[in-house]
Amino acid sequence: MSETICQVFLRTKERGDATAIQHVVNRQWTDISWKEYYNRVEQLAGGLKALGVEKGDKVAVMANTRFEWAQSDQAIMGLGAVTIPIYQSNRAEDVEYILNNSEAKVFIYEDKVVGQKWEGIKSKCSTVQTAISMTEAMDGDMNWVEIMKKGEEYAQSNPDFFVSSANAVTLDDMATIVYTSGTTGVPKGVVLNHEQIMSEVVEVFKLMNLSEADKTLTFLPMAHILGRIECMAQVYIGWTMAFAESIDRIKVNLIQTKPTFLVAVPRIFEKIYNGIISQAEISPVKKQIFNWALDIGYKVSEAKQQRRNPSLATLAQYQLAKKLVFSKLADKLGGRLRFAVSGGAPLSREVAVFFHAANLLILEGYGLTETTAGIFFN
Repeated sequence: MSETICQVFLRTKERGDATAIQHVVNRQWTDISWKEYYNRVEQLAGGLKALGVEKGDKVAVMANTRFEWAQSDQAIMGLGAVTIPIYQSNRAEDVEYILNNSEAKVFIYEDKVVGQKWEGIKSKCSTVQTAISMTEAMDGDMNWVEIMKKGEEYAQSNPDFFVSSANAVTLDDMATIVYTSGTTGVPKGVVLNHEQIMSEVVEVFKLMNLSEADKTLTFLPMAHILGRIECMAQVYIGWTMAFAESIDRIKVNLIQTKPTFLVAVPRIFEKIYNGIISQAEISPVKKQIFNWALDIGYKVSEAKQQRRNPSLATLAQYQLAKKLVFSKLADKLGGRLRFAVSGGAPLSREVAVFFHAANLLILEGYGLTETTAGIFFN
């Protein structure tokens, strides 16, 4: 392993017109090719460079999960700078602490909701020289159009700046400081370097048999290491990543985007599970058919866990159960889901076995921010 994620990203433009990103713009799903993804990252990096961001500088990002978050992350790291993720839900005093403790030079925020928090603390954050909004900027701050325009001008005058800076990043260089709540006191910053990132995306995600033909729907917060690593692994492997509109729209977005795998936290699977159970109890007949199918599914699941083949009679019944019941669950998840990954907290055995019985394998991972997300998977 000799490359950083920054050098891997330089090659993404070679994927050309293949779809890298899907996100909703003006209520319509919009595709962004790998070539366009690269160009937008380079342009934003040019804007940050024009503002004086150099290797080792800290740039904080506070936003919900969206394409501009991933774009910012690649632009920051490509300059050799350090990304400081901040949760959209963080209290103003925590944002103030993180900005000061990390000595952030630039603060990128999503909208006026965050902008109002920023207004109340900016006089106490002396290291922040520039604030930039992805959508609506507060008075005195830059908006996205302005920073991208500045970047376009910088790139025209310095055409090779991004390639040079990305190639200068080494595995030993700091990539990000991820602040976790800890158990007591102020947030604690976990320093991660580029070698840790590449170890995760190369050694873990390659085990999942993923390729450029795959697709995911992403909604995990990118201030959390699991959400960040999902985006970096996408750059490394090359699948299509669709950004969910919001947590409330996940059910609709799953049907619209048809992912082949999913990275989520237990509460997402629990919500789906509870919804299915509630639907099954609408009528006595429906409940009877559901319970029959689930009983057959549990027998198949148990056989698989014990590494033995179910009986032919059980397999025949299972095919019928899939047709009558489990296929409907698959359709609600987009119809193409091969497997899912659960992390961030323990997944209950009841939920895991239910989905396994219903023909969906959930790989439960364990890891820490300090280990750059997952180090074990079942």
